[in-house]
Amino acid sequence: MVEEVPQVRQYATPGIESTQNRTALKRSVQKTAAVPKFASFKSKQPLLEDNKSTDDSEWRSSEGFRGQDHITGDAVDTTYGASVKKHRATTNQNSAIAAAYVPLRPAKARNTTQGERGYRVKSPSSDDQRQRHRSLHGRLGNDGNSSYGSESSTSDYEDDWPQSAAESPQNKRVELLKIVENDPSNCDAWLKLIDYQDVLIRMGSGSQNLALTRAERQSNAAVKISMYEKALSKAVTMESKETLVIGMMEEGSTIWDSKTLSSKWQGALQTLPGSSRLWTKYLDFRQTDFSNFRYEETRASYIECFLLLRNAEKLPKLTATERYNIQAIYVHVVLRLTLFSREAGYPERAVATWQALLEYEIYRPSSFLTQRMASENDHEKALLTSFEIFWESEVPRIGDDGALGWASFEAGSGAPPQPTIDANTSLASKPDKFGSWANLERQRALDSRVSARTIDDVEENDPYRIVLFSDVRDVLENYPTSLLDRSLLIAGWLAFCHLPPWTRDGESQGTMVLDSAKQFEAHRDTSKVYDHSGAEAAHRIFQVSPIDHELSSETLFSTKRDWISAFGTLPHRYTMDNGPVKVGLLGRTLSALVEAGLGNDTLAEYLLALELQLSPDTVRRIAKKLIKNRPESLRLYNAYACIEYQTMNENRAQNVIVSAINNSRNLGESSQDDAIFLWRTWVWGTLGCRRPKEALERLLAYPDQQVHDNRSAHEMDVDEGLRVRPAVLLRARQALSASLDHFFSLARPVHSFIACDLLIILTYLSNSVSLSSALEAFTASLASLSSYFPSDSPAHELLHQSFAQLLYHHANHVPLFKPATIRETLTASVALFPHNTVLLSVYAWNETRFRVDDRVRTIINDVVLGSTMGDRRKEDKESVIPHYFSLHTELNRSLIAGSNSNTVRNTFEKAISDTAGAHCVGLWKSYVLFEMEEGDLKRARSVWWRGVQACPWAKELWMMGFQELRVGMRDEELKGLYGMMVEKELRMHVDLIELLETNP
Repeated sequence: MVEEVPQVRQYATPGIESTQNRTALKRSVQKTAAVPKFASFKSKQPLLEDNKSTDDSEWRSSEGFRGQDHITGDAVDTTYGASVKKHRATTNQNSAIAAAYVPLRPAKARNTTQGERGYRVKSPSSDDQRQRHRSLHGRLGNDGNSSYGSESSTSDYEDDWPQSAAESPQNKRVELLKIVENDPSNCDAWLKLIDYQDVLIRMGSGSQNLALTRAERQSNAAVKISMYEKALSKAVTMESKETLVIGMMEEGSTIWDSKTLSSKWQGALQTLPGSSRLWTKYLDFRQTDFSNFRYEETRASYIECFLLLRNAEKLPKLTATERYNIQAIYVHVVLRLTLFSREAGYPERAVATWQALLEYEIYRPSSFLTQRMASENDHEKALLTSFEIFWESEVPRIGDDGALGWASFEAGSGAPPQPTIDANTSLASKPDKFGSWANLERQRALDSRVSARTIDDVEENDPYRIVLFSDVRDVLENYPTSLLDRSLLIAGWLAFCHLPPWTRDGESQGTMVLDSAKQFEAHRDTSKVYDHSGAEAAHRIFQVSPIDHELSSETLFSTKRDWISAFGTLPHRYTMDNGPVKVGLLGRTLSALVEAGLGNDTLAEYLLALELQLSPDTVRRIAKKLIKNRPESLRLYNAYACIEYQTMNENRAQNVIVSAINNSRNLGESSQDDAIFLWRTWVWGTLGCRRPKEALERLLAYPDQQVHDNRSAHEMDVDEGLRVRPAVLLRARQALSASLDHFFSLARPVHSFIACDLLIILTYLSNSVSLSSALEAFTASLASLSSYFPSDSPAHELLHQSFAQLLYHHANHVPLFKPATIRETLTASVALFPHNTVLLSVYAWNETRFRVDDRVRTIINDVVLGSTMGDRRKEDKESVIPHYFSLHTELNRSLIAGSNSNTVRNTFEKAISDTAGAHCVGLWKSYVLFEMEEGDLKRARSVWWRGVQACPWAKELWMMGFQELRVGMRDEELKGLYGMMVEKELRMHVDLIELLETNP
């Protein structure tokens, strides 16, 4: 009997002779396909007999409390509340009787069949029956009697629960009830009251140590849901409503079925459409349900999100902030959708979606910008019709070679590209057909990162290779009606490419909804532990990826191994063109955005930094071209100088800086302000070359705002001991302070940070590289910044990063210093910015030098990972990046320092047990590879299957079963695995069953 699975396209259509005909037939093909017999293999653990499935198939109750759902407004009518009231009345009556009777000795029931008054007492027939019995007054003891009536359980009860009336659980509950009655909008009080329900339910069970039964968990969840609904009706702030809704949904997953839970989520999102926290949780819910996961159904959930956002944007009286949040959530949902599609095996559709969005927003014909239709609907229809003509013409799109844009096509320019031919990849002739199939499948997937055209000669008969307008229409139809902030779109595209988060000057990345860390498929270095002896091991601390810090010129243009690079290890993947997108498409897209004038000079700097990483031989040509088009941009001159410093051309870098500084006086005031970037690069470049006297001379020349040809105008003002003439030093300090005040008045946070940084270095050098003097200047600068910018602003974080770099420089170049001073300073910085990988790396490096690695573990566990522990308002704001850093340091910790396989394994378990890392594909894959390197194949397979269940959309995880974990797998198991992948509707380029039949 062949099982019919919906939403699976046919892989081959007999009788179709050309790709164009196959594409035309694409939408007429039925979305059902016969799955081979083995596809119905639905064991929760098909490959590992000794590992239990995490899928919970327990009975889900649909019962709840009588009342009203304060999220959706639906009536909730059940009989559960009545039974609880009846139980409470019975309990109160029994309590009154018990209070009037005082026994002379503890009662101990007799396990006999004859009662004291002659009544027959039937003993349970087995221990299992006694354990299944539930009394209203507690759980039965080993002798079959109530735990409250036995001597053995009385001691347990006394240990578990407080004895004084003031400390009794019921009195504690009464206190919490009084708090919420006096202050109904107090969300924290409601959360404490709701959490205390767990204590009460365990008290009723007789012990805190025994696990709750299924019925107890469900009844407890029903009580909590009723309390959440009551709290929601009193909540005032958005944050409180978000926290309460998330908690209620977690409890609802215990008793509601999938359909009910989905309906509740949609009702909550309609009520709070501007909540990024709720959208993230809802998408997690839809995407991580292993039992019910199907690609097309999950993708439909994303389209539903677009519809809800579109309706929310039409609400009257939206503030500018609310409208911006909706736009940011829209881009976030697009990012999640495209990452999900690519990881499920549909990279063409994912890339094409971003190409369509960028073309639709950036290259829109001017006629649609200047002329509006009579109605908004007519205008949107005209836009979509015009864009459909552009898309179906198959002319080059943004990122393609020779792309001119939608506007140029509308004006009559542009022609389809020449036909291309897919690389000829065929099955290798090896005895292991499954391994050969996996190699071929992965190669086909790598070749399919860009959509084909109907004129192309594609090797495989696969309609997904060509992305039609109908494939991207649902995203464009729900495009925000108001003017979209293009920086959001750019940031989303870069996140999709797994590149560092980009923001404009002064914008905080903080709670940005475009955080793609959770979707990173980073290939971690999972080698065995390393010894820290030697320079190579010391430098490994700074090779952390992914990263989380404010971008600066030091990290953007870093190519040396002794400092952190913003791009981490990603350039190594892109160098071989094995990255998430093709290198050529990435570079051309970013260049097109810069040429369109988007992102101001910061995006142009980002482009040059990326080109330095990927193509250092051509980066100078690109930099000169940009400077020629923007001759007044001192930021680009500064980027060019950074490139020369990183490629070991110090003299050329200084010539660029001197020329730009001397010419800055002829520029406008706004451009002149950017000269401070050049001064800072020059000072740090000289300091990095171990010439502190020359660096101090550069700072003393700052008031002149020009540099003489001999560059030694202040050589006589500084002696070899770094002592400076007081008048010259005062002049430099006053000039920098004046610049700082000027930047404060213009509210320019990055410029203000640079002025503070130069003041700190001036103090440090002029006091004979005194760390204590630098610390005083650092403290004063932070106080000054706090007067104009919040303490968690990018300016503060940049200053903490730069001072950490100064501490690193001091420890490397000064023979005598106090390591405790560096440790205390970095500890304070990490406490303020616990996820900053620059601060964490310098802290770990400092401790590694003295082999006291337990401090690194302590600060990660207590400060970094513990910063949100126990606070449900912050739990969903956690990041997976600290877990990556914890693994990075643990893998590079020596055996002497206490690192071994078990400590690494525990670190992995902690990461995947956390909300942020539970569904991170990169973490699961790294864990599997680690166990394989340890030689424990059984553990590796167990971890792999847990990862597949946590991330059912991740095709790359599934494919590990055919290659990395192939040893010991039977053919039937592999066929069953393939059948499950087809059932989940993951994209398959090569039909394995047909291949096995044709190649026996």
